[in-house]
Amino acid sequence: MLYISYNGKATKKFPLKTKNSKISFSIFIAFLFLFGIFVCFCTHLSKNIQVNWIYLYHFKLYPSFMVSIALATYNGEKFLRQQLDTLITQTYKNIEIVICDDNSTDTTWQILQEYEEKNKQIKLFRNDKNLGFIKNFERAISLCKGDFIAISDQDDLWQSEKIEKLINNIANYSLIYSDSAFIDENGTSLGEKMGDTYSFVEGFDGRNFTLTNCVSGHASMFRKDLLPHLLPFPSCVDYDWWAAFVATTQNGLKYFDECLVAYRQHAQSVTDNSGLRKDAIKDTKQYKKDIKLKIDNHRINRLHLFAETCNNNHISNNINNHKTQVFCDKLAVLFTNRKQFLTKIKLVFLLFSNINIVYKLRRKSFFSKIWRVVQEVFL
Repeated sequence: MLYISYNGKATKKFPLKTKNSKISFSIFIAFLFLFGIFVCFCTHLSKNIQVNWIYLYHFKLYPSFMVSIALATYNGEKFLRQQLDTLITQTYKNIEIVICDDNSTDTTWQILQEYEEKNKQIKLFRNDKNLGFIKNFERAISLCKGDFIAISDQDDLWQSEKIEKLINNIANYSLIYSDSAFIDENGTSLGEKMGDTYSFVEGFDGRNFTLTNCVSGHASMFRKDLLPHLLPFPSCVDYDWWAAFVATTQNGLKYFDECLVAYRQHAQSVTDNSGLRKDAIKDTKQYKKDIKLKIDNHRINRLHLFAETCNNNHISNNINNHKTQVFCDKLAVLFTNRKQFLTKIKLVFLLFSNINIVYKLRRKSFFSKIWRVVQEVFL
């Protein structure tokens, strides 16, 4: 302290600034500067990767969001136990397993009852009559109560961390999906994965899904608020293809770059992505002609459906939805009238000018994509 005399009286004055106080002030300024840089970095990062930090915080620290696993079964006794074991041992524990059996005639129902008795997470339902694959899945999904819904087939194998990894990475997207590895009916790896054939995409561009699909239902998880836009499933497009497209009209798709499912390929599979099934009838000319006509009709109906969906959801994702709607409308008109030569030329030009958008999902060379255009228009 410093005391000075003023008018004969001692006066107390504030202490002079010392060297230590200057150092403390400098440290404080430096801290504010570094904190400002950190805030700017986080803001920039969140804008680029579109992460909802509130969701991320909850997922990482408070796994309070329930995930419903929707499983549709029918005569699946051969592989069902293996799949159920991978579902009940998920590392993410806040789950329910909703199972709808489509009036199986083998021991599937008995197996399900056995697992239900031992696992409170399982909620079991049985149809009074056979509804078919799609309607059975519809019922299973509609009975789910979770904040998120993950689709499960009865014959695959899940990685134990599948749900945990998906929910920790979905952020504010509508749907997230992963890669899948092929196995045979004995559970042996075939040395291939879906990613060898497909280029996986993410984001909001529905035009990528106009003519093909890369999202498998068994590898996906979506928000429950997507359901009003999904159900009932349309007949002109596969349910997982439909879910992927609808997600692009809402909060978009997210791809997680790991194989989280062992995708079993066998003679009784509903889908045959590895090409293992060889039916003699497929080689007949009449079969090929009938299939081609069916594909053409489904394509046109699908394009009309996609355009209508974009129009109905224009508020959610205005710019991308408008682009997709216009594109689907043009394709639908051209495919409908492609028997006319001038229409064929217009269709070829439209597909060529958008070749890297329309055929983005297939891992093909540029020349293979050109050949695909020729097939679409002329064959």
